[in-house]
Amino acid sequence: MRRAPGHRSALHLSLFLFFLSSPGDAHAAPNKAIRLVQISSEPAPTGVEEARARIAPLQQRVHDEPKQRAHRFALVRAHLDAGDMDGALKAARAWREH
Repeated sequence: MRRAPGHRSALHLSLFLFFLSSPGDAHAAPNKAIRLVQISSEPAPTGVEEARARIAPLQQRVHDEPKQRAHRFALVRAHLDAGDMDGALKAARAWREH
């Protein structure tokens, strides 16, 4: 009886996977636990007064360097942190025009 040419490699792969999944590590110390750590995707909120104080210098930076994305992003974020949704919308729309 002839065997298919890939039979031997399939057997080797099966043995390899079997030994890889052997319960040899079952008696090891359980210090390999997965730990989940929560991170924030947004920066921590700042005080409203601090955010309002950042708006004027950021507007000047945007005026001086209108192509700088970081300045525009910081300006929109400062408006949001200050609770000025209309100002944030106006800054975001001005950003889209450039």
